[in-house]
Amino acid sequence: MYTVISLWKFGGPGQANEALRRLRDDFGPLIRRQPGLRHWYAVATGADEAATLTIWESRAAYEAVQPVLAPWAQAHFAGLEARVQHRRRGDIAAYETCQADPAGG
Repeated sequence: MYTVISLWKFGGPGQANEALRRLRDDFGPLIRRQPGLRHWYAVATGADEAATLTIWESRAAYEAVQPVLAPWAQAHFAGLEARVQHRRRGDIAAYETCQADPAGG
């Protein structure tokens, strides 16, 4: 599996909130239709920033959908003073799904 983590910075709290709304309402339906996607997350990481995390079946799957996803970000983040602070990509070295402890501990 392959992951892409992006830390986004926006012009202010209102712009970050609007970006998160757009990610949830517009990007979510788009990315869920992309072949090879396993998981995606949008996280409010500060008053004027957000992080996105996507997990793909492979690097090839991620690269194949870039012609669809990259234009979305350009169009939907225009006017929000959006810029990528950091972007990291790589193969997932370990993965584990944890279940809640039924005993509450």
